[in-house]
Amino acid sequence: MARLKQSSQIKQVISEFSGGLNLSLAEWSIADNEASRMLNFIYAPEKLTPEVRCGTECQTASALGASIRVLYLYQKNASTKYIICASGAKLYYLSGTGLTAWTEIGAIASATVVPEFLTFNSKLIIADGGTLLKTWDGTTYGTIASSPNATCLRVIRQRIACNHASEPDSIYLSSPNDETGWDTATTAIGLKAGFGDLLAVNGLEVFGDDLIISKYATGRKRMYRLNTEEVTPEYWYVKEIPGNTCAQSERAILTAYNNVYFIDTDGLKSLKGVTEYGDMQGDQSGSKITPAFLGLTCNFIKYVPYYNAIWFSIGSRIYTARLSDNGLSFTELYFNQGQIDSLCIDGDTVYLGGNNGFLYKLDTDSAVDETAPNVSSGYLTSLRGKRYNFGTSDVTLRSTTIRLTPISSGTITLMGIKSDGTPVTLDTITMASLGEYLYDATGYVDAATDYLYDSGAEPSLEVNHNKVKSSSIQFELQATSARFGVDAIIGEVMMTKGTY
Repeated sequence: MARLKQSSQIKQVISEFSGGLNLSLAEWSIADNEASRMLNFIYAPEKLTPEVRCGTECQTASALGASIRVLYLYQKNASTKYIICASGAKLYYLSGTGLTAWTEIGAIASATVVPEFLTFNSKLIIADGGTLLKTWDGTTYGTIASSPNATCLRVIRQRIACNHASEPDSIYLSSPNDETGWDTATTAIGLKAGFGDLLAVNGLEVFGDDLIISKYATGRKRMYRLNTEEVTPEYWYVKEIPGNTCAQSERAILTAYNNVYFIDTDGLKSLKGVTEYGDMQGDQSGSKITPAFLGLTCNFIKYVPYYNAIWFSIGSRIYTARLSDNGLSFTELYFNQGQIDSLCIDGDTVYLGGNNGFLYKLDTDSAVDETAPNVSSGYLTSLRGKRYNFGTSDVTLRSTTIRLTPISSGTITLMGIKSDGTPVTLDTITMASLGEYLYDATGYVDAATDYLYDSGAEPSLEVNHNKVKSSSIQFELQATSARFGVDAIIGEVMMTKGTY
């Protein structure tokens, strides 16, 4: 009679997260370096590992009466700049530092249309869908005579380019270096993009010598490019870009590095130049997070240089897409203030416009969200990796090792999620705060209460031997008001197999 023999095999499962969030596949089908949940993490500016996002600081003493639908940094000259916003049917500006109040600039055409801005000849140009373009120079607010009825604005070849809301196919370009020149009988230019396709221009972007033109009508989409490579405008031409695709709106398209990124109704996509005939082709850049869209509206898409990432809104959430040679690595953000409707950047400072009418900025020294002046609360962070399946028989998780980098003090919970979805607490980690660099210290050494480092905080290697039996295992980190970076989670699994 044969006897059952058993042998054990030790196997390591490693979750590291350079690949970012992947919602497009089942949890056991994603790559070892991807995450099935990545809430309130961003990628560290200097490396491709995730860390808990910083907190926010309220910048205005009181809220505007409606959502801050759009933000824009108007840099008038080297010494004068303003943060511009649209709320309700009015434009406002902020200047200076600290808690303050918005100053009204004037009325815009609608309380629902999101205006587009650009800076040209030291003036702020506004396209709000009204009869004419508007302009403000820090003092005088008015309209530009004979200008188009526009909702989209860009600059190409030293000309303002815009659509015309009353002429679905039309694109107009101003006279060179002159925001007041719109006479096409002289040096301004008017042309048609996709004449007669019955689609309206709903977005513009510049990619090298091409003006990318997005058009939309219910159920139908098109994109075109106006090539301006030739010095003489009479040789410029419009060509359709293949594919049934377009941007959701004028605020859902941008150029970053070598691609044009845009939010379509079914996800994040991109256009890139190809060598064949100098054409452009589309790419499903955001396929990993397409399930998050579900027909939701994009309020903005912006490039954030400090994090080398694209940030874009989908409903009440913000997604970040870190740019690297390996493509895009996604994370998901949620703020205690609720929905964020707008974003603008001033150097390394990121400003956020709340649906609640408050203005905020990211505060790299904070681990809480200040939802109103002097009102703060911690925010949940959660990082869940791949699910590792081991067949129908249970295996034993013998130990877990996690490498963390401290940023601020707090408590972190490491859980192992069993095959039936039951979470088991493997470890509760008390994280110390990031030490201060020795060369930054200004107080007496004998009075210091924090660790001092000559080269920054050392990563923390946490090892625990709590055991879990399951036919599959998935690791998850959770914390509130604790900031840290994550290099990897390594599990050691004992697998038992029988032979006759």
